[in-house]
Parts: sequence; structure tokens; C-alpha cells
Amino acid sequence: MASKPIYLNFVDKGIANRFDYGSWEEIEVHKHLLKYPKLYEGLLKHEFSHQEGNHKLADLMLDIKYDGIPKPGFYKFLFKTPGAWWQLSPVWIRNKTIIWDVSSLFMWLVFLLGCLIIGIGIKEVLI
Repeated sequence: MASKPIYLNFVDKGIANRFDYGSWEEIEVHKHLLKYPKLYEGLLKHEFSHQEGNHKLADLMLDIKYDGIPKPGFYKFLFKTPGAWWQLSPVWIRNKTIIWDVSSLFMWLVFLLGCLIIGIGIKEVLI
């Protein structure tokens, strides 16, 4: 398969994402990441590690186990940059296209199932 062009776009919401639009792809990076060079470099490497196209199991596994992002810098950026919290959204709208973020959907599913299990456990203890 021929390689598609990948464009880099600086935004003010989220942290870093790679979107597939069919004939081209785009990596969005939060504009304030430039103040954190190690984090910026790690996130760019991470986004370029994703496969062409969206919704691949390999991409989900990459998001789960990827360790090339400096964690202290990541959390510092997250808490100092309110717009970065959009990264947790499982649905994005870009170029009049609705994009489902499989990794975020999986994260929310695990979180909600965990809350359900904990809630059932607490209910059983209290009854």
C-alpha cells in the first residue's frame, strides 16, 4: 500500500492524536507541548508508531503499553493545561467527520465496568 501524506497540526485541545481521513492523515499536537521538548518528542514518536487507518487492535495495544512517553512530564502537562483533558473524549469531530477513539472507548468501558463491579461489591457488603 502506498504511503499517505501525514500533516502535523497544532491545536489547543487534547494532547496528541492521529486521524485518518482516507487519502491523508493528520497528527494533532497540543500547541503548548513545544514547552516540554522531551514530552513532545515522545508523543510524536508514539503517534508515528500508530498504523495507517483508525480502529486497529495494534493501535489499542500501543496505547495500552507504550512506555516512550515521560510520565512525570505527561502528568505535569496534563494538570497545567486544561484543554489537554479533551484527550479523554472517546468521540472527536474533525473535518465534518465523526471519529471514534477506540483507546478512549476501551478506557471508559474498563472504568465503567470497574465502577459497576465495585458498586455491586459495596451493595453486597452493606446488605
